[in-house]
Amino acid sequence: MRPAGQRGDEAFGGSVRGRRAVSRAVLGAVGTVVVILGLVVVVPLVLVEIDESAVPSADQVDLPDGVVVDESSVWCASGGCWLEVHLDTSDQPEAVLDELRAMDGTCPAVGGLDRRRVCIDSLGGGVTSFALSYKKTLGL
Repeated sequence: MRPAGQRGDEAFGGSVRGRRAVSRAVLGAVGTVVVILGLVVVVPLVLVEIDESAVPSADQVDLPDGVVVDESSVWCASGGCWLEVHLDTSDQPEAVLDELRAMDGTCPAVGGLDRRRVCIDSLGGGVTSFALSYKKTLGL
């Protein structure tokens, strides 16, 4: 039996209109978060695709411990630009040099939310010089 003056859902602590307002607020908040995350992930990818001069920094590559960038320079040609890095690998054990060799030809993502991919290509087949460039994944 309903208390006097209350109808349906109001007898159980809330009106249908009140629950709809809360549902809309929750959906709005979730939608806003999805849009913001989408922009954070997609915008950098699109910028790499449309900016031919976009070049990754040496900091975007996870180098083995003890290996430092000795010098770097930006080069550009008709296919885009890349960062040429020369590494100081003196006094490094063979295991570190093997890690550098394994990096050749890979294109790891920059980070968790930053899905741009930095391609690492050995110059001259050694472990002291690499070309770093962004991989164009969207094909724009």
